[in-house]
Amino acid sequence: MRNVEMDTPDTRAEFELRLNYLRETVIQGKLHVPRDLDLKFEEVRILPNGRIDLPTINEMARLNANTTYSMRRGPMKKWLEQSLAKKDSDLADDK
Repeated sequence: MRNVEMDTPDTRAEFELRLNYLRETVIQGKLHVPRDLDLKFEEVRILPNGRIDLPTINEMARLNANTTYSMRRGPMKKWLEQSLAKKDSDLADDK
């Protein structure tokens, strides 16, 4: 398997977009977080101007936000689609 470089945010706005995407993905039930993996969303503070207080975000939430967003966009999306297509064709060959 080839390593795929994860796209990381360049600006605060991009990072906030990724965090909000992760939050919505969990709320919609598209991503199931194991009980022992605590993203601590309840500890994330919102500043008076409506922005996220970045120091209140733990590293697990940061990593999951970047990973989840990368799976949806960029090179990881293409890699994931190719992997799923290969798996589907392998399953079809087994029938």
